[in-house]
Amino acid sequence: MTTKEELKNFCDNIVFLRKQRKLTQKETAKGMGICPETLRAIEHGTFPPRVSYKVLFYTSRFFDLLLDDLFNPLTEKKP
Repeated sequence: MTTKEELKNFCDNIVFLRKQRKLTQKETAKGMGICPETLRAIEHGTFPPRVSYKVLFYTSRFFDLLLDDLFNPLTEKKP
């Protein structure tokens, strides 16, 4: 899998997980440690360069997933 595919998976997974858990963008952004504008960019397929590795850890913890799961297609969706 290429980095481009992994980043697309990450973006798609964030949208899916947020909607599945019925969270607002504001709630999700806060849990991920980013501003809502950055979350909107991610949800539209852009992985802003200012997103740090800390955001990835916060996101993993917020959604209770392994980092690897965030970059791969979610086949077994968690509630």
